[in-house]
Amino acid sequence: MLKHPAYGSPRVAIALKINEKRAARVMRKYGLRPARRAKTPYKPADQGQESLEYPCILSLLSPVAPDVMWASDFTFICYRGAFVYLCTVLDVFTGEALGFNISRTHDANFVLLAIRRAIERTGIVPQWFHSDQGSEYASGIVRTFRVRPLADRFSFPIHRKEADRGIV
Repeated sequence: MLKHPAYGSPRVAIALKINEKRAARVMRKYGLRPARRAKTPYKPADQGQESLEYPCILSLLSPVAPDVMWASDFTFICYRGAFVYLCTVLDVFTGEALGFNISRTHDANFVLLAIRRAIERTGIVPQWFHSDQGSEYASGIVRTFRVRPLADRFSFPIHRKEADRGIV
């Protein structure tokens, strides 16, 4: 159990070459239980939120060159019993990771820093930027950053009608 703390009675039985019921009985007698994974984090405030007005541009467009369309998302990593969040910005054409950010909390500044790092690294601002509709990407800070770009080419579909007609 010390070498493999996640082993339950079936794996302990195989490792010790004993009957599974015996391993379970001994584990129960001495209070030995396998380590459990941490639960998936979620934000209760995100439940039931309405969709944003941005269309899914990945289904509408197909990039034909690098730095035309970027995509971003973040995930969590359980590290030493705590969650660490990783946000990445990818070039959809090449699949290259252009920017990233690692943090113990996930908020709009966490996402915005990854986007800024991608822009600083490449020196180019994409024509399109795709993300999910999470609260971090829908926040005022990120939406303001999208509307008031750092460069002229940094544009996002603001309204569904404009995006459907290709006007940005």
